Amino acid sequence: SPGPRPRRQSPRTPPQPPQSPQQRAAPPTTPQRVPPPRSDKRQLVERRQLEEAQRRVLLEREQRRELQLRLQQAQEQRRLEEEHERRRLVRHMRAAEEERLRHELEQRQRLAAGVVEAERQRAALLHERREE
Repeated sequence: SPGPRPRRQSPRTPPQPPQSPQQRAAPPTTPQRVPPPRSDKRQLVERRQLEEAQRRVLLEREQRRELQLRLQQAQEQRRLEEEHERRRLVRHMRAAEEERLRHELEQRQRLAAGVVEAERQRAALLHERREE
């Protein structure tokens, strides 16, 4: 918005030549500049401008509050999503570890079963030979 408007200068009347010798001797007096009284219309315009400026300030404040709230909500949403993803990854890693351990256990059980079976067969062979 543009700055304050320059005040209107009232048209000056040319000074009248002094009539009497006393007036001629006295130094010319310059009238004090008194701001002209504001007209009702001008006061109304200024009041409206002030009210409009106050409305804009309140609106901007409300918009900043709204943006701040939306930012906080977005940050909270992101935090929740990151937490959810972290938990999903942890579950996935645990499941993968469990699967790996289960596979290793099965291999060892098969190996142990094979060893046990081999031991049984060897014992049976030894038993057969003793009987012969």
